[in-house]
Amino acid sequence: MPSEHETLVVGAGMTGLAAGIGGGFRVLEGSPRPGGLCASYKRDGFRFETGGGHWIFPGDPLVEATFDRLARLRRYSRRSSVFFTGGLQVTEPLKNVFVPYPIQNNLWALPTETRVRALGELSGEGAQDVQTLDGWLRSSFGPTLYGVFFGPFHERYTGGLHKEVAPQDGYKSPVDAKAVHKGATRANEEEVGYNTWFTYPINGLNSLVDALAERCTVSCGTSVVHIDLHQRTVTTGGGVEIPYDTLISTIPLDDLVRMSALDAQEADPASAVLVLNLGVRLPDTSTARHGNHWLYVPDSKSGFHRIGYYSNVDSAFLPSSLATSDGYASLYVETGFRRDHRPSELDLARKCAEIRDELVAIGMVGEVLVEDRCWVDCAYTWRRSGSDWAESVVSSFAAHRIHSVGRYGRWRFQGIADSFRDGLFAGAAIRAKGAALS
Repeated sequence: MPSEHETLVVGAGMTGLAAGIGGGFRVLEGSPRPGGLCASYKRDGFRFETGGGHWIFPGDPLVEATFDRLARLRRYSRRSSVFFTGGLQVTEPLKNVFVPYPIQNNLWALPTETRVRALGELSGEGAQDVQTLDGWLRSSFGPTLYGVFFGPFHERYTGGLHKEVAPQDGYKSPVDAKAVHKGATRANEEEVGYNTWFTYPINGLNSLVDALAERCTVSCGTSVVHIDLHQRTVTTGGGVEIPYDTLISTIPLDDLVRMSALDAQEADPASAVLVLNLGVRLPDTSTARHGNHWLYVPDSKSGFHRIGYYSNVDSAFLPSSLATSDGYASLYVETGFRRDHRPSELDLARKCAEIRDELVAIGMVGEVLVEDRCWVDCAYTWRRSGSDWAESVVSSFAAHRIHSVGRYGRWRFQGIADSFRDGLFAGAAIRAKGAALS
């Protein structure tokens, strides 16, 4: 039986597993297995990810060393581009055009008139006094690059929230005048951006998740449906009440508010993502066999914004019989939605069919061999301009001995390594505090 003074962790994603390890606490997870979105699975020999490509981007070196010791990481240099399908109405043709990422640092790959206009509009001084992400993009990159990429891409990426939410994550799209002018005439020799390299376990994310789960106590199939702030109990989906002394929550912050009936202002928005995983045969064209790890797509007719190629990262994502062939691919396609506007299952099936047909029509895919879809209910979190909702709610929960941590618990963008670090620190800090008081 659990002690009434037990510290519990809610959610066995990377943050929750780290908190369980750091504090020696029990972790409650509603799904059949730990890992959250960080999970690999196979369909007919093709390996996919539940939430699309979850690569491990640079973070705390100690975290990276820990991951490497547990699951043996392989390091990759980023290969990504903006890909134009021809769906934009522009003065110069932009069809089957690849522009290395970041687009503003590789203007040489754009048609001449577009390149000249974009270069003249990019000052490198950044945006001033803008209230929305859309306004920041317009001001930072000028009307030409906004029109051909930043506007239509973020419309798809945010599910239409870009005109409502505040600017954030500006480090993803740096505006450097020197680099911009250098990139107008030739390819940059230096990789730029926020993710120039990444790592991934050689045996898939599950190998890392399983190694972490072995180092703490995880109760899978134990969903939390209600939290009583005053009695300090959690109620599971099976109707069991579990008392706690302190709670570490890693679930989305707005879900935590709902479960606990905390009196709070309207939550900041989030966007969801439909992930379409595909095992495909590739046509024998340079359009399909480009070698990129992922592509940013601003002009798809079916609405997707990114295509990622698992098998361009590692051939282990292909069936073993196809691993030495360059004619097949394991890939994922992402389409953004507002979290509060989830389509019906029938509409999702139709959307997947539209995406599949478009990929074939534009020459990216020859034949779809395997298809599977995943819905990521809370993929990206956003802030309204001037909002302090997240900070206020986190503070209110702390007063009730509930500590909300991690990417979704703090309502901010960060990668796997940083989320793990946050959970490890939270678990260790609460354990140390308990030891000091005992």
